[in-house]
Amino acid sequence: MKTAVMTVAVGGDWGDILLTSGPTIERYAKKMGSDFIVIRDGKFPTRLHAYEKLRVRELLDSYDRVVVIDADCIVRKDTPSLLDLVPVGSFGAVIKPPNPESERMWIRGIYESHARSLHLPVPNHGDLYFSTGVFVCDRGHRGVFSDPPVYAFAFYEQTYINIRVIEHGVPFFKIPCAFNCWNVVSRGKEAYVLHYTRSCTKLPTAEYRSLLQKQIDLWEAQ
Repeated sequence: MKTAVMTVAVGGDWGDILLTSGPTIERYAKKMGSDFIVIRDGKFPTRLHAYEKLRVRELLDSYDRVVVIDADCIVRKDTPSLLDLVPVGSFGAVIKPPNPESERMWIRGIYESHARSLHLPVPNHGDLYFSTGVFVCDRGHRGVFSDPPVYAFAFYEQTYINIRVIEHGVPFFKIPCAFNCWNVVSRGKEAYVLHYTRSCTKLPTAEYRSLLQKQIDLWEAQ
C-alpha cells in the first residue's frame, strides 16, 4: 500500500515555520514508511491558502492513503502510526468536543453559516465537528475534496471538509486528542502532536519558531 504524509506551506511565513516543524513531520512520515509531500505552490486565491489542503485529492490519484498534518504542528518522535490506528476506509480526525450547550450552538451556527455561503443544505451533523489540523483519508474519499462552488470564511476548508464527509456518508473514526492538541503547552508530555495554531498566535515568525523549537527540545531531552 502506497502512503504519504502531506503538509501545506503556501503564503505568509509558512515556509519559515516549516523549517522548524517540518523535520518532525518528515521523521514521522519515514517512521510509517510514507512519502513526505509539501505543497508549496498556491492554487487558490490569496487569503484562501487554507483551501490548499483540498489538494490531497491530487495525491489520492497515486497514493492509497494520506495523512495530512498542518505545518504549525510538531510531532513527537514516539508517535504511533495513524495509518495503523485508523481503519482502512474510514476518515480519521480529532473531534472538537461540544460539551457545553453554548459550544453545540456555536457548531450549529458554523455549519449553518458555511452551508449558506456555499449554497448547500445544512448537514445533519449531530455533534460532529472535527479539526482538519491532522486527518487520515483514503483514495475512496477523493470526492470529499472537490473544489467548493464558492469560498466561505467560517473556518475555511475545515467546515467545508466536515460538510463533505457528512454528505458522502464516509465512515468516521475518532482519533484520540493526543494526536492533535491545540496550543496546550502544559500538556506537552501527554501529546503526540502539538498544534500551535498559527492563526491564533500573533508572535513574530522568529519568536513563534522559537516556541516550537523549545517544545521539540523538551521532547528530545526525555
